[in-house]
Amino acid sequence: MLAQRIAAGILAAAACAAPGEACAETTRVYLGFTFGETRLKDWDKSAIIDDGSFSAINVENSDNGFRVFGGYDFTDSFALEGGFSDLGGASASGTSNGCCFWPGGPVVASSHQTGMDLGFVGRLPLSQSFAVLGRAGVLFWKTHLQWDVIGGPFTFSDTGDDLFFGVGGQYEFSETLALRGEFTRYSIGDNDVDSISLTLISRLVKSAPSP
Repeated sequence: MLAQRIAAGILAAAACAAPGEACAETTRVYLGFTFGETRLKDWDKSAIIDDGSFSAINVENSDNGFRVFGGYDFTDSFALEGGFSDLGGASASGTSNGCCFWPGGPVVASSHQTGMDLGFVGRLPLSQSFAVLGRAGVLFWKTHLQWDVIGGPFTFSDTGDDLFFGVGGQYEFSETLALRGEFTRYSIGDNDVDSISLTLISRLVKSAPSP
């Protein structure tokens, strides 16, 4: 039942945003979907313990990520949001000659981060349609590490909670649809994940417009 109500609200919001359509009264509840590029900072050659057996180590620390979330506007300038984030991953690879710690052959280390977030959003309107914003809160994160070597993969997972903050801008296309651009930094243990993203926001409406 709840899923049906949410889907009906999104459809009503889309109809409300169409030119020439009557707009039903909006609620304080909104949903959002974020997509962007993530970068795991401080992910360097230490991802693979360099035992002197590698001639070179290749590092890739950027990826695509996404976030799905819901929010509640207490006022036009202050909101509470909670959601799920997939913050992408990073990898490092090299070929060991087998002289030391690693067995001879390819060695690949990879990391992937996800988390549940809860935080507050503050908006400062600069015009009727555009506002700058700040976002801060807590990320309850999980990171999964894996090392692929000859002899089988080795895995390790860790969890924790750390702060995040974001800054950006939000443009209101209508009472129900908005677009947000944002830079966000998430702390995950000893590492940080930076995200540059775009978010589509749909405000739920109380009912569909009467014909």
